[in-house]
Amino acid sequence: MNVLLITNSNISSGAGVIAKDFRDAFQKHQVDAKIMVNQYSGELDYVYNIQSEAQSKKIARLRNFVKHKIFKKLATGAIRILANTFNISNGLVFRSLNQNKYFVQDINQTKNIHASEELHEKASNFKPDAIIVLFMQNFITYQNIHELSQKWGNIPVFVTVLDMAPITGGCHYTWDCLGYQNSCTDCPAVSKNYKKFPEKNLKFKQHYAQKGNFNFVYSSDYQKEVLSKAQISGQNKQYKIPLPTNEDYYFNNPEARMKFRNALGFSDADIVVFFGAMDLANPRKGGKYLKEMVKKISNDSDLPNLKFLIIGSNHTEFETIIPKDKLKTLDVISPRELPNYYNAADIFLSPSVEDAGPMMVNQSLMCGTRVCAFEIGVAIDMVKSNNDCGKCAEAISTEDLYKTLKEEIRFQSASNRSVLREKCAEKAFFMTSKSEVSKKWIDIINDARNNK
Repeated sequence: MNVLLITNSNISSGAGVIAKDFRDAFQKHQVDAKIMVNQYSGELDYVYNIQSEAQSKKIARLRNFVKHKIFKKLATGAIRILANTFNISNGLVFRSLNQNKYFVQDINQTKNIHASEELHEKASNFKPDAIIVLFMQNFITYQNIHELSQKWGNIPVFVTVLDMAPITGGCHYTWDCLGYQNSCTDCPAVSKNYKKFPEKNLKFKQHYAQKGNFNFVYSSDYQKEVLSKAQISGQNKQYKIPLPTNEDYYFNNPEARMKFRNALGFSDADIVVFFGAMDLANPRKGGKYLKEMVKKISNDSDLPNLKFLIIGSNHTEFETIIPKDKLKTLDVISPRELPNYYNAADIFLSPSVEDAGPMMVNQSLMCGTRVCAFEIGVAIDMVKSNNDCGKCAEAISTEDLYKTLKEEIRFQSASNRSVLREKCAEKAFFMTSKSEVSKKWIDIINDARNNK
């Protein structure tokens, strides 16, 4: 079996790594998976780069420019000029001028940045049996996807709903808006001058989604609820498969746990709560609840062994809240180092309030580190439904998060934590390891191929 993975981001960093995880998962079962990626990702025999290295660098410089406050004083007409000049989506510019909780990247999702013939030519030496679309924004359109499928003989297409963008008129997070359930008219995510685009985008996507062998894949019941109500996906087959987590890196490692706890200055008796401190101002990340809860629980006299491990560029925001003898902070680390810190911790705290993931929940559980989170994203499937994996706060509130974390700390203090970690990692392996996930993908690809 041959599979073509399509994604926008460099596969070596950030969200782009998911494409590499997918490929590695398929390789476990002798499936030949290649990656078509927009941003240059190196000269690898399994990668089809659409941008050259020079183009990716040029666009990265443009991205930094449009974030600058001076640019924001320019007329919005610059969007079209820059998009046409650099032959890229206007998303880079639009996003800098329209920042809100709905997160719209590219306003016109009916415009093909690349011709389908160009994309097909890049992978002309490969004959895929299926196409899996990961992150498509600022790269390809539904028309591109449909036409590529046809060029390879109406092969099945699987659009992964990693966030809500594939099934809305443009926003990545719907929050309280229900426009995606009908027509995306009067979209609250865009200003008056752009109101026509979300409705136009949704009609465009729906038109092509109803053609050929087009399927949607979601990773949690949180996404299933949204997908089941979406206007765009009503006639398409839908499958549930968790995102793959690389068990070669993320696994319960008692040796690393002891080594890094000692290096960080934590004792065996300490209950270490780990969380990331990046982008705290983003309302999706729940930074408001996180800071309020941490301030309250760090001074709780009932929890003398509570310690915090915080990694990220915003860790300084907690240095005035948490007593120094309870806190260890680190700046940004490489992804390869992350499993060591999951293993060093006892609890991973995920305060996100609007998220299809986050992927850190999967990674933490694979390392045997239980999770406390709101009932959001994958936490609903992996934590709420599994006592071996942690606890979820029912209400999105500071008080509920505080109560949930305190309950988990007390539970672990009275338990054999080595046994807890083994049970957690074992349960997570069967839910999200790349070995198990790839089996499910092979099954649904065969199902779609047999039901053309």
